[in-house]
Amino acid sequence: MSEKPCYVYALLLQREDLANWAQELGSDIAHWVADPSQFSMGKGLPEDWKERGALFAEKGELRWWRDGDAYRALLLTDHEVPGLHPLPGSWSREERSVRFFLQPLDAPHVRPNFESYPHGGERGQLEAVIFRCDGVAMFVSPRRLLP
Repeated sequence: MSEKPCYVYALLLQREDLANWAQELGSDIAHWVADPSQFSMGKGLPEDWKERGALFAEKGELRWWRDGDAYRALLLTDHEVPGLHPLPGSWSREERSVRFFLQPLDAPHVRPNFESYPHGGERGQLEAVIFRCDGVAMFVSPRRLLP
């Protein structure tokens, strides 16, 4: 298994800052957002940032959750971000991505608040990378949705 360096940053942000950090992720962004009553997925930036969620694209992922009037976030990237200090430890990720089958949305026991995944289908796969800290798997970080 081949590993390459990666970076994890902890952020404390205001709501309007979340969209600015999306620029670190690259193009073709997908998102999921949730609050206690609803979970949804889509392409691009979400219209409503809700209580928690994530943006992901080929260069990384931004996970956030509300903490009072602010948002806490983790930025998982394949590159260093000037001006930020990564979390301590020796971070690496698998060179190649892994694929996971997504839950078929037409299954009778699934009742999401959306009818299709951001790529337009009811079925698909998620391509992700595994982030490790000091050799221990810490995050499965999505990179893109596949039909």
